[in-house]
Amino acid sequence: MNAGWGRRLATGANGLLVALFGLGLAVGTTLLAERYRWRLDLSEDGSASVAPETDGTLRRLSAGDQRVTITAFSAQRKDAESFVRDRMMRDLLREMDLRSDNLETRFVDFDRDRLTAEALGVDRYGTVVVASADDRVDLIDREMFRHKRGEGKERHLDFVGEAPIAAAIEQVLAKRSFKIYSLAGHGEHEIFDRGLGEWKGLANLIDAQGFVVKTIDLLRDRSESGAVAVPDDAAAVILLGPKRQLGAAEEEALRDYLLRGGRVGLYLDPGGAVPRLLDEVGVAVVEGVVLDREVIRPFVDRPLLRYRSHAITAALAEDDAATVVSRAAPLALTTLEGVDVAPLLQTSRTGWVERGDLRQPVYDPGVDREGPVDVAVAVTVRAPHAWARGGKAGARVLVVGDSDLASDEVLGEGPGNPTFVANGLRWLVGADDRMGRVGRASPVRRVALTEGQLVTLRAVAMGAVPFAALVLGLGILAMRRRR
Repeated sequence: MNAGWGRRLATGANGLLVALFGLGLAVGTTLLAERYRWRLDLSEDGSASVAPETDGTLRRLSAGDQRVTITAFSAQRKDAESFVRDRMMRDLLREMDLRSDNLETRFVDFDRDRLTAEALGVDRYGTVVVASADDRVDLIDREMFRHKRGEGKERHLDFVGEAPIAAAIEQVLAKRSFKIYSLAGHGEHEIFDRGLGEWKGLANLIDAQGFVVKTIDLLRDRSESGAVAVPDDAAAVILLGPKRQLGAAEEEALRDYLLRGGRVGLYLDPGGAVPRLLDEVGVAVVEGVVLDREVIRPFVDRPLLRYRSHAITAALAEDDAATVVSRAAPLALTTLEGVDVAPLLQTSRTGWVERGDLRQPVYDPGVDREGPVDVAVAVTVRAPHAWARGGKAGARVLVVGDSDLASDEVLGEGPGNPTFVANGLRWLVGADDRMGRVGRASPVRRVALTEGQLVTLRAVAMGAVPFAALVLGLGILAMRRRR
């Protein structure tokens, strides 16, 4: 064998070894990626992956022994938009399928696979069927997609199907349905329902948890016996900013409900009505408004609140996401036998209860009450309690000194508000295992400053920076003249 053939053989063998090594590396990487799945979302708001609450739902599904199947049918192919709809749905199903071994997803072409549609009783394009062994939820196309108006007459397709699908999974997994009654008849805020009501964001948030909310007037919507009572199927009762006092019969109905181990959520306001049953669980609403030197600018009545240790606030404390209140009522706590009262939201030590003019809020030791001030508390009644003897232990009461934190305006403005409201409702109905972050991180970052820090910032921006620029300019001018 001459030298030329030797070099050719060596080169060929080297190329073959490199090819085999590359092939082995590719096969090994593929096998590792298949066995150990790892995905990285580099988008600023995490929009390329599922939302935190969806991820929590899928984690609970993986930890249990139930299996869920999601069958999504294709959109009607009448325009180019159908391709976008199908692509968005496929992407979500693939992302969800990777996160749980107990979840099976499939995308079905409605036109080509009519047998599957007939077997599931589906007769509409874009239907999504979420089913377990014992339950099933069907979602229609308009629950998955919305159109938004752009410039001129242009419309943009918005995919909103992740939350309804996650709520459907929660619903088919739940051993019971959670029905929340919102009291009416006292000037309360009304939750949006069938085109009526003002708080649409709260209604969507409750619906996303798989809960059902219904407005009820205890005096008008009585049982067949005519008694004023909370319905037996109530998982919780909420009161949203009442302006008029509850009647004696309504107070007694709520008290009897708590004696049965019921759950009541009270979202109150300064100067508003306060149910008398709060005194019996050691909570009082103090006259005045909660203020703090550390506020969310430019609002003087929106203090920067601290989270206290509790299941409701754990995820918020970990993410350091601010919960925004607007003109909140202060709460005072009293220790009672058989009652556990846990503060949730609290001002800093520089906070106080303002009883003077809010236009020029200044702490007056002779009039105001110094902090820290409680804004929200969670109460658990356990036997023996003075009025719970003979009743069931485990009643829960959530008291928040501001109803506006659940309004459409503030709910969307506070990065921690959706999580605080959702976790509060979860705690009320007893779904403690579902506690977690709600919503994606907001791209808007708010700066909370004390009055002293704001003065310092203004001095630096309006004084120190221009002075430094002047000195630097004079120095450059002097150096040029020396030349």
